[in-house]
Amino acid sequence: MSISEAELQKLAAQLPPPLAESKHKGEAGRIGIVGGSLEYTGAPYYAGITALKCGADLAYVFCMRDAAVPIKSYSPELIVLPYLDSEQGYTLTTSRLHTIHSLVIGPGLGEDRRVHSLVVSIIEYIKKNEKLSSRISLVFDADGIGLIANNKNILSNYAGHVYLTPNANEIKKLALAFLGSQDINIPDSLSQLAVCISPNAVLILKGKQDTVVARGNVYTCSVPGSLRRIGGQGDLLSGSLGVFSYWATLLDRNGKRENSAPAAILAAYSACSITRLCSQFAFEAKGRSTITSDMIAQIGKAFETYFTR
Repeated sequence: MSISEAELQKLAAQLPPPLAESKHKGEAGRIGIVGGSLEYTGAPYYAGITALKCGADLAYVFCMRDAAVPIKSYSPELIVLPYLDSEQGYTLTTSRLHTIHSLVIGPGLGEDRRVHSLVVSIIEYIKKNEKLSSRISLVFDADGIGLIANNKNILSNYAGHVYLTPNANEIKKLALAFLGSQDINIPDSLSQLAVCISPNAVLILKGKQDTVVARGNVYTCSVPGSLRRIGGQGDLLSGSLGVFSYWATLLDRNGKRENSAPAAILAAYSACSITRLCSQFAFEAKGRSTITSDMIAQIGKAFETYFTR
């Protein structure tokens, strides 16, 4: 399917649901962030606050106990739930899933095997519940990528949309696990890799240009970013994708849209574009001193710029 970036951006205007006084809290998205550990507390905050600033109504952070107070202190907007290393973690987390529209798995998750085991059990729980698996989109980033590489069959029959956002090193880890080689040939290897992970998988390979792959189709996002390569930019991508993936599910469910590109592709391309615009605008304002918080401050401008061009 050959669609230009200009066409993708035009089609993406269908993605945001209209604002209306008749809407109720939660209707625009209830997004869960699964991550946050003793070492890493910034990543889940960045992902959660990005989801809210992109238009989600509620953001829940499922984290480890040591991460809860720092994350709470960053923002009162996030609902912080320190369940991941609790003895009742499975029950506490799965009881919340029935109100969640998408899960972003990995920001600041760390590599604790017990926590990874719990997250795998949570994914299995969603898969076994037809209503949940058809509704909840799964977004994997950072330590969530390693979790998938170590549990290759976990997404093979997942009914809902699945998104993975690996960087150059993480894509090699996935390729070795699923294809037996770290050599990546775009588009062939990426297309094969996406199918091996899940029939509904969308791969976003981050780089100088972002490459979006789904169902044999390859798209490129070449929106200019910045010259800074600071940590945290990927968390903006996964957070925005958390809410955009839900909006894509709404588009598919409603069936009232132009059919030139899958809704999941519109979500992925839009998340890439918004993140790059945030980086561009922040760098224009701050230059070499740009940090991720500067990018967060640009989300509103980036959103309006992208969706109203």
